[in-house]
Amino acid sequence: MPRAAPRSVLFEAVFDIGSSLREARTRQGLDFNEMEFRTKVRAKYLRALEDENFEQLPGHTYIKGFLRTYADSLGMDGQLYVDEYNSRYVAGDEEQPLQTRRVPSAKGKRHHQHRESRLVVIGVVAIVLLTMLVFAAWKFGVSNLGFLQTQHIDQLFLQKFGDQRHPEAHGIDVPCRDSQ
Repeated sequence: MPRAAPRSVLFEAVFDIGSSLREARTRQGLDFNEMEFRTKVRAKYLRALEDENFEQLPGHTYIKGFLRTYADSLGMDGQLYVDEYNSRYVAGDEEQPLQTRRVPSAKGKRHHQHRESRLVVIGVVAIVLLTMLVFAAWKFGVSNLGFLQTQHIDQLFLQKFGDQRHPEAHGIDVPCRDSQ
């Protein structure tokens, strides 16, 4: 059984990519600045296409896109240029396997989400406990207790006797306060 010929042998070079693009551009009287504006492809890349200096271009995918856009904007069949480029320069590259990105598994995502939710719960509990502690210290703090007792005795004395000047004369023992 005869072996199939490689793809590059089946396709003969039908036309010169760069020179046919240059001829079409000059025939229409367009310069690189106008073509850059039309195609949104930088002029240096358009020059590289016309010179068939494909090493200056970012990669096969970009080259194909630039060729299609450039040829279409000149009123030619862009796919024809892409096919010609593929037959000359990409024939061996298509067989290389694509590199894939590792995607985290669903189990790993669930574990990560579970850990995050646990941290949120711990944080909320810590905030609630801290709030309760601050409230208890404010409500039942030792520093305010002596002031509250003295104030309470003064209020009782006024209610009972109405004379605030000499509570000791009425038999009430009042704790000493610093004079203000």
